[in-house]
Amino acid sequence: ERPYWYGYVKDVKAEDVDFDEFLMDQPKRSFDPVLYSGWYGYRDFSDGPVPGLASHFIDLVHYITGAKFPTSSVCMGGTFTWKDEHNFTCPDHVQALWTYPEGFMVSYSTNFGNGSGNSLKIFGDAGVIDMVNWNAPILTAEGANSKKKGPIRGRKPVEEVQRPDHFLDWLQCLRTRKTPNASIDAGYQHAVAVIMAMKSYDTGLRMIYDADKREIRPG
Repeated sequence: ERPYWYGYVKDVKAEDVDFDEFLMDQPKRSFDPVLYSGWYGYRDFSDGPVPGLASHFIDLVHYITGAKFPTSSVCMGGTFTWKDEHNFTCPDHVQALWTYPEGFMVSYSTNFGNGSGNSLKIFGDAGVIDMVNWNAPILTAEGANSKKKGPIRGRKPVEEVQRPDHFLDWLQCLRTRKTPNASIDAGYQHAVAVIMAMKSYDTGLRMIYDADKREIRPG
């Protein structure tokens, strides 16, 4: 399917917008309705699928595993399918990898050249959490390491954890000053992961994160 930024492209009229205000500190240029409405697809204004989509999955990985910061990341991609008159510069294909000090690796892929659906799985030595169906995640021993005799048998639904509605929790915390399900620290942690991947994409180098110095650098 097409990248999500195509859905924002509209026939905007120059007289209806303040294009210079929209550009802010970007180089001045002639009014372009596609640039204005479909800005998600241009690197001047957006970095594409990694911050736009992967950020919502990497924070879920952190939430489930309890991990905080990756130790390293590599990322590659490009525009391989959607080459047209819009000249979008955000990649329509991207592959990002992160390693974590807890001893696992995360792989994220966007492929806008094929619309066969999404896949979200966590693979462990003793089994798999299959979240392809968000509303009915499954715990299974499929592919388990034969040397790891874990407690998982067959396929069974993941037991629901009773929590307040996500937005309700956030609104309640505004009043009570309690920490919401996703704290500001969680936001910082998945932002670090995203920035690491994009720095790797832009430089072609592996990036590492020094948690003590709070520094991202090649390594």
